[in-house]
Amino acid sequence: MDDIVTLLTNPTATITLDGLMILSYNKASRVCQVGVHTQAEKHEVRLAVLEVREGETVREITKEVPWNGSHENVKAISPLWLYVDSGNGRRPEEFSAALHQPGDKQFSQSFGNVLDFEGAGLYNRKLDFKPTTFAVLNIANGLFYSSANTKVALKKFGQNEDSDSAVPAVPGSIVISSLAAADITALSEPGQGEGQPEVVRHLVLEQENPKQELFRRKLEAGKHYVLRFVNGPKPEPKPQDGGEDDGHEGHVGHEGHDEHAGHGGDEGNAHHVNAAEHFLQFYEMFSLLPDEKKFLVVLPPTGDDTTDAPPCNVGQAGSGGGL
Repeated sequence: MDDIVTLLTNPTATITLDGLMILSYNKASRVCQVGVHTQAEKHEVRLAVLEVREGETVREITKEVPWNGSHENVKAISPLWLYVDSGNGRRPEEFSAALHQPGDKQFSQSFGNVLDFEGAGLYNRKLDFKPTTFAVLNIANGLFYSSANTKVALKKFGQNEDSDSAVPAVPGSIVISSLAAADITALSEPGQGEGQPEVVRHLVLEQENPKQELFRRKLEAGKHYVLRFVNGPKPEPKPQDGGEDDGHEGHVGHEGHDEHAGHGGDEGNAHHVNAAEHFLQFYEMFSLLPDEKKFLVVLPPTGDDTTDAPPCNVGQAGSGGGL
């Protein structure tokens, strides 16, 4: 749990979002729509679910969730919904997603640190997203923020040019989010008055096609559920085991790092293209005007020649109206 810095002190649930995703907040419906790129080469959507009790006792309950993260399946069952059920099911009047946006966003947990493709630093216009390229995860509750930030260089190059020709778009470096998250504080409550029933609240993940609940847990004091969504490279089989699965699930951290599926250069890591091509897969999700440049996020050198971790940070767009 050390890799997640929550915004709120005692959340009952935290959702983290990492990889090739575009987050778009719909002000009218108070829902954060997550466009999950489902045509990204050799990627899949991994979901890890943890139950953290008081005293930081962590129990992984991922296997209790019937999750198939292949892009084909995620696209087919979408839209997905993640919401708090207060006993009335999925009710729009109970949606309450919001963004944490303090005035000074630099080095803070401001949602403003999530790279904004529609912002003044990039395209400064509403983008035309291609619905066929992504599945939608609707998150109806929670306060959204940046759990981790990193300094990067922002570069640009012509649409018909090679990314190797990219030049700085701004001098120096910029700070962007390397892990987006949302905290939920909803709690089940005892009945108000003698004989009154308990108000039970659950965190629910459900798919629409066909409609089916994938996850339901009671929200109560002393328990903290963590749901980690990563749209990252598929794991490669380890050379020494002949390509067979050993049945072990690695610990999933941000940017998809785990024992079997990271972005680094160790054996058993995921399939990946080079760093530039990895980030540029975002451009499969929307169209550019003829005279617009492409942008590229470049991480600073690590000094480790064996590591070629692509910048797989999430982005944001939508101008307040959703995807």
